[in-house]
Amino acid sequence: MRPLRVCCVALHAYPAIEPSAEGAFGGTETRAWTLARGLARQEGIEVRFLVRSRPPGWWILHSVASDVERIERFPWFRVRRWTASLLWKAPVAAAVRLLPGQRDPRRPDRFYQRIESDVFCCFGVHRDSATVIASARAAGRKTVLFLGADSDLDGRFTPDSTYRTPYGERGHVCWYALRHADRIVVQTEAQRRMLADRFGREGVLVPNPIDLAAWEAAQDAGTALPEVDRMAPYALWIGRADAFHKRPLLALELARRCPEVRFLMIVARRDWKIHDQLRRDCPANVRIIEPVPFCEMPLVFRGAAVYVNTSAPGYEGFPNVFLQAAASGVPIASLELDCGFVEAGRGGLAAGGDLDRLAEYVRAVWHDPQRRCREGACGRQYVRQHHDLPALAARVAELLRETCGRA
Repeated sequence: MRPLRVCCVALHAYPAIEPSAEGAFGGTETRAWTLARGLARQEGIEVRFLVRSRPPGWWILHSVASDVERIERFPWFRVRRWTASLLWKAPVAAAVRLLPGQRDPRRPDRFYQRIESDVFCCFGVHRDSATVIASARAAGRKTVLFLGADSDLDGRFTPDSTYRTPYGERGHVCWYALRHADRIVVQTEAQRRMLADRFGREGVLVPNPIDLAAWEAAQDAGTALPEVDRMAPYALWIGRADAFHKRPLLALELARRCPEVRFLMIVARRDWKIHDQLRRDCPANVRIIEPVPFCEMPLVFRGAAVYVNTSAPGYEGFPNVFLQAAASGVPIASLELDCGFVEAGRGGLAAGGDLDRLAEYVRAVWHDPQRRCREGACGRQYVRQHHDLPALAARVAELLRETCGRA
């Protein structure tokens, strides 16, 4: 019997694969690439991984997105914040993304239909996943949709929804993806319940994977990063500049409450206004740098004393950085998120939204290296038991075979 042909579609994952590629990537892209590599090691599985490069002028769209909001009536957008550069950026962006007339994401695309694959794996609920699912259905192929965040299950996603997410995704398009994927993989039990309650679908729970062997080898063999190595140890924060999801301004406030702790923040420029505010209000014990290639992240975590998370629960799923921190033996200090991981693994603290409690914990582990080592070791062991790639890749391979009638 020929191998099961699997196509993983994560169009924005190229920077997670190729260090020289422009653009930011996040946990969804990291998870997709990790899982694809694990699947490729499974017997009888043939994997293709589909990405795209940044289109010309992508940075214009990215910068305008912070200042312009799309609406459903003429002139199709509203200016949130006026800057002189919008005089020339806005017309360019409008021509590409903001004006009506784009193809319906729920219509099949011949590009995907021509890919010789038995099953497509999509990551995240958005227009690209909807198009892949529609194309696969038209071609008689199967699809598995991997949820990337709790916000993928927004109750405002309905067949006739006019809601748009903060990322510009349309509610009715997201509903289509959730309703028409053949199988849906959830990250947590909470997502499984939401999927059933809100959309009447059964989810398959597969925890996020990490390739522990590759991660530990990179930490052991890698050379020091001069830009950050001289700062070690530090409290580490990683994420995008925004006000609603990653919320880096809360990390600045935490740093002010821990003046003796050195903070390293790796910040991607999503909302330029927030990014400028970060730079302007940065306290003396915080250093902000641009994102580093994924292949260098093991070295960044190697120098961390504690990993800090300030993400909002409504937009987050299971952060891959939790796995990276725990795999590195680094305690996790999370303002709100737990995801059934932090305290279950005894590898850190989820502070229940209490910034004072979070500051107390960060200061405690900063001043107590033995506690850092003890909690870090617990986290590492928990990851080894529940999130190591080979076991989870085998579980996904079995799911794909079942979906395609190959079990």
